[in-house]
Amino acid sequence: AEPITVHPGDPAQELLTLAERHDAVDFIVVDSDDRYLGMVTADELRTTLLQIEALPLLVVEELMRYDLPTTTREETLDVVMDKFSRHDAASLAVLDDFHERKVVGRITRSGMMRQYHSALDQS
Repeated sequence: AEPITVHPGDPAQELLTLAERHDAVDFIVVDSDDRYLGMVTADELRTTLLQIEALPLLVVEELMRYDLPTTTREETLDVVMDKFSRHDAASLAVLDDFHERKVVGRITRSGMMRQYHSALDQS
């Protein structure tokens, strides 16, 4: 899936605009070179919406999670499934490689399950 990226200094308000425009719940946070820094997930966004009056004062960096794993195009489905099973994210950032950390895409839990089931059907 197409990654929806934001920067740490972006206003948190921007996340709501992007959420509506792209029908997305997860946002990948990148630096100025498009290198992965972290994610803002639906949970952080929901929590922020409960304190809506604080939203204009917040920046993306304050909502970011640093604990989510990333993946690359080379990783197998079972490795990616394991990463999803150990974390509560709806999607993970896909990087060109773990060294450069450039974001090239996003894999959703539901998309991965579809791929997994179609692979099972073919075997």
